[in-house]
Amino acid sequence: MAVLDHARSRSCSPDPSEPALKRTRVSVSSTLEPVLSTGTAEPSSALTSAQPERLIDYRNSVVLAPMVRSGTLPTRLVSLRYGADLVWGPEIVAQAIIGTTRVVDPVTGVIDYRKNNRSIWSTHPIERPYMVFQLGASDPVLAAEAALTVAQDIVAIDLNCGCPKPFSISGGMGAALLSKPDVLCSILTALVAALPTKSVSAKIRLLPEDEPTMDLVRQIAGTGIKALTVHCRTRDMRSTETALWHRLVAIREEIEGMGIPVICNGDGQGRNDLEKIRGITSASSIMVARAAEANPSVFRAEGPLDIETDVAPFYVRTALVLDNFFQNTKFCLGSMNIHSLKHYSPPGPPLQLREATAELKERRKNLKIATSKSKNYEMLAEVWGIDAEATRREGIEGVLGGLREELQIREARRIEETKSGLGRVGIDKVVEQVEAIGEPLGPAPDLEESTTELMAESVTAAVEV
Repeated sequence: MAVLDHARSRSCSPDPSEPALKRTRVSVSSTLEPVLSTGTAEPSSALTSAQPERLIDYRNSVVLAPMVRSGTLPTRLVSLRYGADLVWGPEIVAQAIIGTTRVVDPVTGVIDYRKNNRSIWSTHPIERPYMVFQLGASDPVLAAEAALTVAQDIVAIDLNCGCPKPFSISGGMGAALLSKPDVLCSILTALVAALPTKSVSAKIRLLPEDEPTMDLVRQIAGTGIKALTVHCRTRDMRSTETALWHRLVAIREEIEGMGIPVICNGDGQGRNDLEKIRGITSASSIMVARAAEANPSVFRAEGPLDIETDVAPFYVRTALVLDNFFQNTKFCLGSMNIHSLKHYSPPGPPLQLREATAELKERRKNLKIATSKSKNYEMLAEVWGIDAEATRREGIEGVLGGLREELQIREARRIEETKSGLGRVGIDKVVEQVEAIGEPLGPAPDLEESTTELMAESVTAAVEV
């Protein structure tokens, strides 16, 4: 369970020469009252006319799972570079994001949501068309307010209905919602009503028995969500226990006819598993967690790259130009499986190969130790053979050069491959979205503006309707 993103290293202490940062809260109770009383997810005309519909397509995708600590901004951008179609951020609790101040770094372009001199969540415009914000909530009004806070920086929002950790359960969030379907569905209905131009989804776990699971799925499907992710384990199962893929078949058959794609989570190892898992479960897409934490390049169609020679150096360069919170960068590097030789094949006869392998293992052991002992980015860059100053001069566009265009091309190709499974209307809608992605994002709002201020006008109008 994660409350803070811990992605930024700079202090939020105000500069006396700068105007005071503004922080506002938007009351959404009046806006959502008709929805909560009727259970209908039909939003007001004031909200629906705010901007044209831009809903994402979840089909035929391999996506990054929401991960505590590991799923921060560098991991998401690196995963996108290596082929992830969509990226989920780490779960952020509604009360944590409400009341934050949106601050844009003029150098890196990083958008930071801050409260009490701490980073709650950070993002970058490059990932916006593929960024799914995962929310932890137990109250529909707070959920809607939290969602509106970050709405301009995401393409979709996902409700966590499966986290079994004590903090989530005690707060009525995560897996606790599985036993309170009325509350769960009221939150989803509120999110759909509050964010008509965003895709809303849910991530659940299986219930112990099939029929209660199917009853829950039917209720969730009626809220207006655009996708459902199923972690194919029950609340009490450990991650070391084999995921119950076979139970996903009935869920998929139940709701895909309603136009709701099903994403399979649990034991997926990367893009190379997509067809295998779809063959067993008939799921639309797969979500990858632990395998991506160990090696973010598992999203590549050509197969993963080696950690030492490719992935870790690229990760360090990305984190450095983003000015990512240093301890988080070390944690993510420490979570990577640098000891694996699976994707490294030194040439030579058998004897030389054995000697090279022994030497390689020792070097990688030392690399891991040196990484853990690094105190700052200069030390870390030296460990991985990177020129820190040259990398900073390159900036985000240099390190991730061409990523925005690459993502647009890849998305268009994925949609083309998905056409056979979509109706004509669905195809046109998705193509329109991809074309919209290609439009300039425009400048980020000024530092003194907060997201909630930007949403206040449409919410106020909705209250008056």
